Amino acid sequence: MTLKEAQTEFTHRLDVFKREMERRGRGFQWGERFRSMARQGELYAQGRTTPGPIVTKAKPGQSAHNFRLGQDIIPMLDGHRCLGAKLQRVGYWNDVREASRLAELTWGGNWRMRDYLHLELPDWKLDSAVRPTRPR
Repeated sequence: MTLKEAQTEFTHRLDVFKREMERRGRGFQWGERFRSMARQGELYAQGRTTPGPIVTKAKPGQSAHNFRLGQDIIPMLDGHRCLGAKLQRVGYWNDVREASRLAELTWGGNWRMRDYLHLELPDWKLDSAVRPTRPR
């Protein structure tokens, strides 16, 4: 699969996710999809060489966002952006988990270093067209 084909497939799966979330009455906005290598480097440095908490394990070239194969969401409750414990209490993450499963997307909420706001194309790293770079 070429990178362009992977991006098209990812967009299709995001549409399935969106329709399923709408069916469940769950609002959200799309967050970051493309992330430049420079921005990825800034995020990777955070909590390591710059102030703030660690927010990613991915170095530049190792994130699905660098290839437009990762998508962040911004949860909405009652028409407002919402983060925090309330989302768990109202079952929001259960709906994200199920909608991502039905759309055949990988959800970051299932990872050890949880990233509840992140969706990506499964196995995107296995395709030689988008294989992440390794530092030399």
